[in-house]
Amino acid sequence: VSGYRQTGFAHELTGARASLAAAGIALRAEVQAFALPPACENVMSLALREAVTNIVRHAGATECRLSLALEEGVIALRIADNGARLVSGAPLRHGNGLTGMQERIAALGGRLALRAGRGLALELTLPLGAAA
Repeated sequence: VSGYRQTGFAHELTGARASLAAAGIALRAEVQAFALPPACENVMSLALREAVTNIVRHAGATECRLSLALEEGVIALRIADNGARLVSGAPLRHGNGLTGMQERIAALGGRLALRAGRGLALELTLPLGAAA
């Protein structure tokens, strides 16, 4: 995770690792090293924090998979858990955390996609040049 500021994404990833471990949730992370523009790094860091908070509090998961990559000029952050909370088919309720995440990503021209099934999967995409 070299190349990221200590107070940015790398810092949030370290915190996510600790929070998930304390809750007994294994983290599998694949983070590609590349320079994140400050505004993008802020949005991705906040999204990571919110997603991990939701997983720890609500998911009932044993595993979290995370990836951050640069794909053809688009920053892609994917976070998924294997929680049982959504298996029942209950509709996903958008609380303040998901709503704020969606608003912040949209403000930079990005997109948030959610997929519920065996757990919840989030995909946040931002153009690399967003608010550079």
